Amino acid sequence: MKNHQSRIFLLLIACLLIVRLLVHIYFTGVYTDGDQTITWLSAVDKANGNWYTPYFYGQFYNISIEALLAAPLIKFGINVKHAIPVVSNFIGLAPFLFGAWYLKRIKQQSAAMMILCLGLILPAQYHFITAMARGFAGGLTVLSFGVLLTSFKLNVVRTLGYSVAFISYFVNPNVLIIGFPLGLVWLVKWLTDIKQKKTTSLVHIALAAVIAGLTYYGLHANNNPLFEVHKLWKLEVSVDYLTNSFQSLDARFLYLFPFLPKMGSLILLALLILTVLLFVKRRTKHGVLMSVTLLFIIATLSLNKTLDGTYSTFFPFSRMYLALPYVLVLAVSFFINHEFTKRLRNIFMLIGGVGFCYQVYDIPKKATASVQGNSGVVQVIRIDKLCLECEKLHNIQQTYEADVTVFHYKTDEYIYGCKALQPELKTVYPEYDRRYWTFMEHADTVYNTLLFMDWSMKLPELLQSYEGDFNAIDSIHYPAFIMTDNSQSIIDLYTINSLRLRPYKN
Repeated sequence: MKNHQSRIFLLLIACLLIVRLLVHIYFTGVYTDGDQTITWLSAVDKANGNWYTPYFYGQFYNISIEALLAAPLIKFGINVKHAIPVVSNFIGLAPFLFGAWYLKRIKQQSAAMMILCLGLILPAQYHFITAMARGFAGGLTVLSFGVLLTSFKLNVVRTLGYSVAFISYFVNPNVLIIGFPLGLVWLVKWLTDIKQKKTTSLVHIALAAVIAGLTYYGLHANNNPLFEVHKLWKLEVSVDYLTNSFQSLDARFLYLFPFLPKMGSLILLALLILTVLLFVKRRTKHGVLMSVTLLFIIATLSLNKTLDGTYSTFFPFSRMYLALPYVLVLAVSFFINHEFTKRLRNIFMLIGGVGFCYQVYDIPKKATASVQGNSGVVQVIRIDKLCLECEKLHNIQQTYEADVTVFHYKTDEYIYGCKALQPELKTVYPEYDRRYWTFMEHADTVYNTLLFMDWSMKLPELLQSYEGDFNAIDSIHYPAFIMTDNSQSIIDLYTINSLRLRPYKN
């Protein structure tokens, strides 16, 4: 029986790996966007030893796990356009693998296979969202790795596991959707230990809290306040937000329910039904756990942040609830006899087979649809096109012997992506540059020749006062302008023309 068990386990993993390979072939390896190219540059900087901040550039939240993991690959010669998509795709895959490994280690074989099957039956868009280098799935990966470590017997490893699990909240708070019920389980365990006069678990949690606190403090202590241009949102709670959310539950939970991407509200209904059944089956302890978890999930719908999003795969409302499918697995696992029977084997093989065929058919089609349906919140571009455009931009800068390229219009994929792909290229975005260090290097320096890129085509009418010669470059298709014989810093140039500048002084 154990051989059958192991074979099915490995087969499900293989199917899941193929699914993620398809995601790379049709989506993450083909398309990128303005936000992801910021991660590209962050990874290149770290590979070159420039650790400006662990966070997503320009903000003090969302630790850039993708950049941290991709940096060693880039250091060893892998191009960033390959390194980031591969790493970010793995980050989206990892919670399934780490979660299954953890459950297998604690002898919950059936639940382990359920998680792997979950990865095969969730909509293709779920895989796209978690595979992008946007910070959406990083917290889940860190949490699942921490949980896995707690299954080892060595005390130092278990303490590290709890610490990593706590730190995952600082990576992305969306981990709370599954972290909350896991925390309740751990709390019961610790209270039981206290009742039995055991102190081992208490020592683990105390040390973990200290480690997590020191880690978070250290991350913030190393940051200059002027690094922040995109501030953390102000959290608000309102009954109106809750009402709005319930009126559009399918949008809040978009792409979270198996096989039915646009009927996300079914996941909340399924959890409610499972909770009621737990009480019917007299599994009161589990029923109470799921009841409290459901109330917590509903409570989060009263937060303003849950209304921040679109129907686009690139910036969905449901990014806040990416952990919700794991809660569904947790609820279902309470009903399963963890003995691996022939019946369970057949069920898992059926689910896995159907899910795999579903993904093979659906991923190519949904990848195209996701790009075409992008709402424009982020600018999506093919990676091969971006590479060509950045090479052209680099050549233009060299042809006109420009000291620096100044972007006057928000085009992150060029500002950051081109710098990542063409390290010799000098770029600055005075209005909203997420790189304070780069902004101050270029914007406060007087350059003789400036190349301006302005897709809004409004710069000539905005620059009424300047020194030197300012002319459009008509020989190329880019909206480019060249300024020669300049004797002003970019900061001075923008100031005298009353153009917006990012914060650069206290």
